[in-house]
Amino acid sequence: MAAYERLIARDLPYALIVEDDVVLPPQIHGIVAGIEAALRPGDVVLMFNWPKNIGVFSTVDAVPIGNHRLCLPMQMSGLGSTAAYVITREAAEGILRVNRPVVVTSDNWNYFFENGALTRGRVISPNVVALKPFESTIFVSGSKLGALLKSNALFKPLLAARRRVLTEKMPVSMTFTNEISPFA
Repeated sequence: MAAYERLIARDLPYALIVEDDVVLPPQIHGIVAGIEAALRPGDVVLMFNWPKNIGVFSTVDAVPIGNHRLCLPMQMSGLGSTAAYVITREAAEGILRVNRPVVVTSDNWNYFFENGALTRGRVISPNVVALKPFESTIFVSGSKLGALLKSNALFKPLLAARRRVLTEKMPVSMTFTNEISPFA
């Protein structure tokens, strides 16, 4: 919410929002420039998508950005995660309007769409950013043992391997179709 307020206060057209456990690629500036060129008011573009259920995305009129492509979902529930995303000022204003006081988590893109906070959500595929396996300040372990394991140098390679396995499974959570998205 504070990031959205800052975006609005600075009168910026869009912002890149990044959580603390995200690793940005070296070509991030070019990727964001490609996203910027395709933005419309009310847009949000996920640079890392990890939906709770299998998300189906349309390849019809997908916008190429380097080795990636911007795809529209077939259902907004196919969007999941706030690890890294580009959001327009209009979408930030809309989310502040419908989620204050907070009624849903920040990655409930379907709720935001259904309540008119954003006009369109897309993903860039494959995921542009990676997640770093460390104890995030956003989601901290409730157990002392979990926090100890995450901070112990001996366990960091195991945690990194676990994160890689989880990330490799991610494409299974996203499928693609040559049908036109209802959000086109």
